[in-house]
Amino acid sequence: MKIMSNESAEATPSTPNRPSYPAPPDTWRRARFFKDYNNHNNKPMSPITQQNSILGRTGRRWMAERHQYSSPIAIHHMRKLKAKEQGHKLRPPFQIPQETLDKMCSAATNPVQ
Repeated sequence: MKIMSNESAEATPSTPNRPSYPAPPDTWRRARFFKDYNNHNNKPMSPITQQNSILGRTGRRWMAERHQYSSPIAIHHMRKLKAKEQGHKLRPPFQIPQETLDKMCSAATNPVQ
């Protein structure tokens, strides 16, 4: 039985190793960060971010969003609030081009109407 390694020429193709970036923060990490920050208000932010496995920049951004959008909402519903502020809804993009929809609705190109 011959064992194949990634270094040999006979190896099967495989996905290359990815760099070890920190995992993207999610809702429970955000909630835990705010809980720890509230419990240790006199403590600097950097130990709290390290304790919660997030970057300092992320912690500062979350605190800015918390001050902007208010405390209870900033923990969970940020995507919806940001979309509302920018004037659009959270939805998948349209699959049918607008030109095709216009042709379907016009009387000149649609014989059914």
